[in-house]
Amino acid sequence: MPDFNKKATTSILIIDDSKPSRAILQKTLDRIMPGSNYIQSASLKDAFDHIENNNIILIFIDRYLSAENNMEFIKKLKQNDDPTPIIICSSELSEVDIINFQSAGADSFLTKPFLPENVKKSVNRFIKLQPALG
Repeated sequence: MPDFNKKATTSILIIDDSKPSRAILQKTLDRIMPGSNYIQSASLKDAFDHIENNNIILIFIDRYLSAENNMEFIKKLKQNDDPTPIIICSSELSEVDIINFQSAGADSFLTKPFLPENVKKSVNRFIKLQPALG
């Protein structure tokens, strides 16, 4: 489970090179977790900076990032003993993709387009939602 004592404010990190995709996921998350803090990142380099400087409690990362290796990103986080849950988002994932991402350290998968009930189930695996919020 995430270390809530690391920084004063906890945030959810959304990594996707598509600004509309980041906005849609944040809007969907905000419906089930109103008032939560979100950090959006278009690149893995920026994402690392956000992880170092914020208390990230959950990471959503797009399967296909332009010219970046998200599998190496996940491996690096897990090699540094980062316990933050990582959810891979994609409109298509093969069985091989799932196995490879799980081996790298991904914790869950979420299919695009985002359905609120699927987002809620994914979040509930890692963060206890208050009944009034979900």
